[in-house]
Amino acid sequence: MNRYVALILDLDGTLLDENKKISSENLEALKNLKQKGIPIGIFTGRDFEMARGYLDSISAEGPHALQNGALVITGKGKIIDCTTVSPDLAHAVINMAKGRSCDIILREASLKLPDWFRKDRLRMNPYLPFLKAYSHRIEYIDDLHMVAEERRLIQIDVTGLHETLTSILKELSVDYPGGFSYTLLKTSDDSAFMEYYWNSIEDKTLLENVKRNCERWGLFSIFGSGISKGKALDSFLEYHSVSPSKVVFIGDHLADIPLMRRVGMPIAVANAMDVVKEESKYITSSNSEGGVAKAISVFFADL
Repeated sequence: MNRYVALILDLDGTLLDENKKISSENLEALKNLKQKGIPIGIFTGRDFEMARGYLDSISAEGPHALQNGALVITGKGKIIDCTTVSPDLAHAVINMAKGRSCDIILREASLKLPDWFRKDRLRMNPYLPFLKAYSHRIEYIDDLHMVAEERRLIQIDVTGLHETLTSILKELSVDYPGGFSYTLLKTSDDSAFMEYYWNSIEDKTLLENVKRNCERWGLFSIFGSGISKGKALDSFLEYHSVSPSKVVFIGDHLADIPLMRRVGMPIAVANAMDVVKEESKYITSSNSEGGVAKAISVFFADL
């Protein structure tokens, strides 16, 4: 068996269980890997503030790729790479979102709060419970164009009807070819992540209202050019002087596919999307059944 020398993990749906916790089984397996000198990196769509507690509990050197690779940092918080959204692109997205009655949040690297900027108060949509959970990070600004000029934005999130978001993407692709990276999800495809926040709503009528348009709603996230977890792998490889063929990666979602296509052993958890499983060479147990620990026991057993 090929001897693998490094491990990269996604967080939500992979290392974290349905309660957003790292199981004692997974923590123990990661601890043992660290003691054997195996580099461990976290590659996640979460930003630094949302990932910080997990990075601290794992205490791995990294480098870690946050916001799908827009920000790459070491375990001690040193920034290795940060790719921003151009002001021109940000201005265009702000105007398109406003003209189509979409919600928009401009996001800096979350090294100092507040780091999310929006103009309008929170409105009823499937992302409302999530935004309420992080309301302390939001600063309300009358002029978002000023934020686009004065802040180093690394992510813009637009929520609205999926077909509306698709039309925005098409226009941006014509006006800024190759000038940005993005993810576009239907809320229903991200329900495993959102369910945790939906479950915090005690008012069942309100919960039904929040989830009612789940099938029609979506999230469009815009990043700087060339951003992906696959691209962020370069920083990890250079930092540790390892070959991609010697790296194990475990993931579950669409954003994990570019990285799966580059590493020697791409692994999907049992709860992964089918298209992700098709890209994997091995399927481990689900995120609620110690899938990470099981994969470690299989592919690092000879250490």
